[in-house]
Amino acid sequence: MKQILIIIVVVLTSCYKGYSQNLLSGTVYDKDSRATIGYATIGVNERYVGVMSDANGVFTFKGNGRILDSDSITINCLGYKNKKYAVRDIKGKNIDIYMDVDLFNIDEVVVTAKTIRKKDVKIGYSSTGTRQIRTSMFGSPPSGGARTIESGSILRIKHDSDINNLNFYAIGNENNNIKLRIKFYNVENKQPKDIIVNKDILFDVNDKKKGWISLDLTPYNIRFNAGQEIAVTMTLLNPPDCKEITLPANAFIINGVLRYGILNQWANKGAAVSLYLGATSYRP
Repeated sequence: MKQILIIIVVVLTSCYKGYSQNLLSGTVYDKDSRATIGYATIGVNERYVGVMSDANGVFTFKGNGRILDSDSITINCLGYKNKKYAVRDIKGKNIDIYMDVDLFNIDEVVVTAKTIRKKDVKIGYSSTGTRQIRTSMFGSPPSGGARTIESGSILRIKHDSDINNLNFYAIGNENNNIKLRIKFYNVENKQPKDIIVNKDILFDVNDKKKGWISLDLTPYNIRFNAGQEIAVTMTLLNPPDCKEITLPANAFIINGVLRYGILNQWANKGAAVSLYLGATSYRP
């Protein structure tokens, strides 16, 4: 009987081969220019686990003990086509990954023969007054562990608009440098779903800057249509070296979203961060 139990345990163990050691390491490159690609995402979507390459495209992916031979590792970076490998084919290797540029088309605003009025507007939440609460947008998650946090707000576009800048308010910031990635998503069931601006938008904020911080988006030619509901998020790309950053949030506007980790599921965090898009709107 003991022999039968031992055989069963051995069989079950061999059927579940999870990887918690170094699963994969390597460097991510642009296929055409051979330049390294910083801050690419490397992960197993089915397991909600992943890492980000550093500024030089180098990464080490350790896994979490739940990754199987049958899973797939996906490498993703805005502006490039996803690349996918079977775990069984690359586990334990150090590889060079070459990414193909992705030509991504966005629907354009069609201007008719009618008279169009242009107006500079703010899309989002620009209040920092007494009805605000303080929120830590970047810092350690409640359970500890990885500190990569993607956080932002859901916004509704009332009129066809060209986006000029992104603005957020920092109450506290003791960092000489932070590096941010900005992403835009469509929204489904009150959560971000698919990327709608396929451009890698990176910014540096230096010298412990506080107050309103404006990030210029005009080089990216971003345009949204009337009626669109979008999520705009910010991710801190150098969290191990970063101190907490405190921002005001409006407790009466339940449009905030966030997720801890690279590929984790989204959560609605309630209060909307004081964040808005400066835009030029077009109205008949």
